[in-house]
Amino acid sequence: MTETTRTRWSLAALIPKHNATISAAILVLVVLIFLVATQGLIISAGSLNLLATFGPEIILMTLGMGLVLLVGQIDLSVGSMYIASSVVFAGLARYLEISPWLSVVAALLSGVLLGLVNGLLVVTTRISSFIVTLGTMWGFQGLMLVILGATTIPIYRQDDVFNPHDLFAGRLLGLPTQVIWLLVIVVTLGWVRNRTRFGVWMQAVGSNVRAAKMMGLPTRLVTIMAFTISGALAGLAGVIRASQSSQAVPQSGEGVMLMVLAGAIIGGVSLSGGKGDVLGPFLGGLTLLVISTGFVMMGVVNFWTNILIAIAVIATAVAFDRLEALRVRRSIR
Repeated sequence: MTETTRTRWSLAALIPKHNATISAAILVLVVLIFLVATQGLIISAGSLNLLATFGPEIILMTLGMGLVLLVGQIDLSVGSMYIASSVVFAGLARYLEISPWLSVVAALLSGVLLGLVNGLLVVTTRISSFIVTLGTMWGFQGLMLVILGATTIPIYRQDDVFNPHDLFAGRLLGLPTQVIWLLVIVVTLGWVRNRTRFGVWMQAVGSNVRAAKMMGLPTRLVTIMAFTISGALAGLAGVIRASQSSQAVPQSGEGVMLMVLAGAIIGGVSLSGGKGDVLGPFLGGLTLLVISTGFVMMGVVNFWTNILIAIAVIATAVAFDRLEALRVRRSIR
């Protein structure tokens, strides 16, 4: 073995086993860069409160996207489901004068239903999830605009009684309640992914669906459940959005899907399936939020922000691909 080969293998031995470790290192690096660039403002009380208030809804959808990617699929309709659930919440409460609590339940169920529709379409038509969810993305959004138009729907909250706004966008123990929702869901999904049979099934289906079928695994059910969970998380994010802003805007949500997908990629979830966890997308989504917030503080034009995030996503995806190749070589050495 040559000296160059020995050096290569010694470097390969330093590669972390889990991509989430690398995602954590990326987050720390990004924070340090913006700590210097913003002269410490990125970790000021105002910045942290901004991230805690508006960040959880994006990270929730990133978690759902991570699970869909894990089973070897993709969900382009996450942004439409996100806005649709907020519209259901606001529309029922505003126009039909239904109880806000019942409107919340309906909004959450709408996210579950739309995710279920995606899953059923993918497994029954056997068409690429890219095509299916591209169609449902436009379909869900178009249906909202046909029924309600492009009018902003206000929600009138009653400040003298406990209402959904307090539960989904209030404060508890000094923290925004949406942060508590996020932490509970991260822990729950982490347990499902790492400690249950279903988590093993998701990885098996994403790694090799044919082999999973031969092993007798319910591959169709696993795929449907991944899309349904993604829809449920998008529904919860939509309720949080409507509760936070006290309104719903049917034509909003542009760019949400790309940011969610980018967060999952930076979180180390493989686009080919079978590789990923819950902590990685959480860290990836948080990294993108820090980048976006940091650029705003620096006065960088939004167009440049999009370009720089795109470069970061591509570079990260390539890096994870190369690292995985090194892991494989090390394992067969």
